[in-house]
Amino acid sequence: MYNGVMIKRSKYLQELLNYRDKKLIKVIVGVRKCGKSTLMLQYVEILKKDSDSNIIFVDLNDYQTSKNINDLDKLNNYIKKHYKPTKKNYLFVDEVQEIKDFQIIINSWINKKNMDIYITGSNSKLLSGEISTLITGKNIVITVYPLVFSELCHKNEPNIKTKFDKYFKYGGMPGRLMFENEKEIYTYLNMIYSDILQNDILTRNNVLDVSELTNIYKFIFDNLGKELSYKNIYNVIRKNGSALSRTTIIKYVELLRQCFLIQKINKFDLKGLKILDNLCKYYPIDIGMKNAIFKNFAHNRGKLLENIVLNELKYRGYEVFIGTSRTINEIDFVAKNNEETLYLQVTEYLTDENVEREIDPFLKIRDSNPKILLSLNELESKDRNGIQYLNLIKWLLK
Repeated sequence: MYNGVMIKRSKYLQELLNYRDKKLIKVIVGVRKCGKSTLMLQYVEILKKDSDSNIIFVDLNDYQTSKNINDLDKLNNYIKKHYKPTKKNYLFVDEVQEIKDFQIIINSWINKKNMDIYITGSNSKLLSGEISTLITGKNIVITVYPLVFSELCHKNEPNIKTKFDKYFKYGGMPGRLMFENEKEIYTYLNMIYSDILQNDILTRNNVLDVSELTNIYKFIFDNLGKELSYKNIYNVIRKNGSALSRTTIIKYVELLRQCFLIQKINKFDLKGLKILDNLCKYYPIDIGMKNAIFKNFAHNRGKLLENIVLNELKYRGYEVFIGTSRTINEIDFVAKNNEETLYLQVTEYLTDENVEREIDPFLKIRDSNPKILLSLNELESKDRNGIQYLNLIKWLLK
């Protein structure tokens, strides 16, 4: 509930309903404070409409709960106490990574009669190593993102441009809607960043220098939307006086990615039709948090618009790459799902000076997949030479 308004996460709720009562562990992951707990509570309200449902909810975000249920035996005993074999049992464990080796207990309960399990976590390592071995083939992962613009605004609402300007500045972390004042919003978003550093990085990993970690984070966003490799990150960080080894820098970048502060987008060879693992770009999971921490959003507006489009594509279920080849200038995004491939270019405004540059990569692609050019120009949707010219805000609300 934010300022009296509960934002229903309809897409994710439908995904959960699709997997309801299936013998799969539903693993809900995403950056801290993106709405995972609220999503589970919304889902619980749906389940409660079935009188045969028995809800077992373990909130390890809650101080008292985490104090009382802090190891495997206590978790197991709590579940056992509330389990009702004649009912449909729905087990929810929020921030499950707070209990060491949690997977042992979760794995032991999944095959119990009338048991449906949902767990959340704020780290992509939730399914790595031993965890993955124990529950491989028994889980489905649902990644929850901060609010996309279409969850905050509908196409027939008034003042859409004003709402988009706010979204562009403050992002989609749901809790920021509690505040109207910019200082309060940025204070809140900085608090989330500090919480992630403390709870998802420092307490779980051998990070000796927080300032160096933040410097790497800042470097990535000073180069938002630019091609990066571990080698050039290392070279620049070292040139700026850091004593970190290349191995440590790689570790720090991966930690930022694992806790969902950044997302890595690989390049895709449009001619060879293969993913280029060694070439990538990084984008923040939420532009508001990035703006709050570094306050330099004005000089890279085009890249932040790319970021908004990227998050929307991920939300819509596409796998996203950067398009490249020797003969084609880079395409901002290649988006793929089981049904289609899209090519997208993003620019703040189309002008006589840049229109040829933006459409040139499209003209060199010979397949018939949709080619979309997004900008903030106030224009009606039009199609020229197989290229769709669309207003970015209208596309977000499509």
